[in-house]
Amino acid sequence: MWRTGIHRARGGNLTKASSANYRGLAKSHRILVFDGTQTKAMITQQQFDKFVRDFNEDYYFLLKRASQRNYHCLISSFLVLKDFYNMIMVVYDGGGYQFQTMPYPFTFRANDALLKQLGFDAEEIGNIYGFLEFVKDSQGVEFEEAIEIAKIAVCKSTG
Repeated sequence: MWRTGIHRARGGNLTKASSANYRGLAKSHRILVFDGTQTKAMITQQQFDKFVRDFNEDYYFLLKRASQRNYHCLISSFLVLKDFYNMIMVVYDGGGYQFQTMPYPFTFRANDALLKQLGFDAEEIGNIYGFLEFVKDSQGVEFEEAIEIAKIAVCKSTG
């Protein structure tokens, strides 16, 4: 399990540990805690940097699965990743943190340049866009809308 509140379950799916707890973390400036002797940042810049690296790694992992047409539980995995992305943005917006590495943009629709930069070839990009069609067919709404309204039932792994 990663410190980010997300872990890979059997079969490589991302599942929630406590990512819902990240919503609304930072209202203003850094999140501070008192450890009994001093007040210090709850999340250091180094931890924030690791969150961004972990997000980018997970984002690539999910796109890689889509590129291989492995769509099983992928929608709910993206839902979890969206919570993680939101946590990063809330902490960043709270102030005091800088992006050493930019997080990938959450949406990948019509972003061939990003997908090529990540090393996907034309066939893989077609499969990734095929995932968007899969979401529309299975959920009745576009990917971005399905993620935004969280109308997706969290996938349960078997085994």
